[in-house]
Amino acid sequence: MPSSIPKNDVTIQRCIGACRDLEKTIAVLASEDECHCGDDSVDYWRYGEAIPGLPILPDTQAVQYNTQQCPGDHGTSPYIQGCGADWQFDVYDTSFGACGGDYTDSSGYIYSPNFPGNYANEQSCTWTITVDHGHIVKLTTLMLRLQDNDMVIVKDGIEDHNSTISTFTGYSLPQPVYSSSNTLRIEMITDDVGNDLGFALQYEALFISERSTGNGDTSKQVTLISKSTESATSPETANGDNATSPLKDM
Repeated sequence: MPSSIPKNDVTIQRCIGACRDLEKTIAVLASEDECHCGDDSVDYWRYGEAIPGLPILPDTQAVQYNTQQCPGDHGTSPYIQGCGADWQFDVYDTSFGACGGDYTDSSGYIYSPNFPGNYANEQSCTWTITVDHGHIVKLTTLMLRLQDNDMVIVKDGIEDHNSTISTFTGYSLPQPVYSSSNTLRIEMITDDVGNDLGFALQYEALFISERSTGNGDTSKQVTLISKSTESATSPETANGDNATSPLKDM
């Protein structure tokens, strides 16, 4: 079903927001100025998820597939939004850029509200991640652009009272963080002055394999194995970083 957004005002975030308000699961940008909403997950998986803000530059997929700039976007290269083209559809899950949500897949991405546009002032949003038992959650920050008094708080568990394991603000990418169990909570709090692009986060469930030390103590012998790669890693060595993980018996 087409949305009610005027064609001259179409942007990625406006299309996603309009479809989310209609309680539709997918948002489709097409013909460079059309926004359509649907609830057919088959279409979403058939076309895949578009890349937000894909640059429209020579020798890129955007040009190859003829993606056109969204009429409501006035950014400059390389921060240009693509709104599809004739015979091309850019398809998004409408949970993309929502203020909060509950994630239960073994891996995924979480974006700040209104992404790829700027987040709003005076917002408080909460996302929870729950993966299978016997796993922990690795959270990696892919992009971070927050004003000084705006922050992202990561808690070890899904409850508000759970302990804080990391706080992000500013523009410097933090080291990956790890939960101690199969749940993680992410909070974003913004003030009433200024805003920016926000964040893009990636999470992944890591399987815990315990080896006995011979005296019944297994808490110090922990191997983390990525579900996607099945290669042994640990919080201290994954990706060459020095992040630590508050592992505990599960």
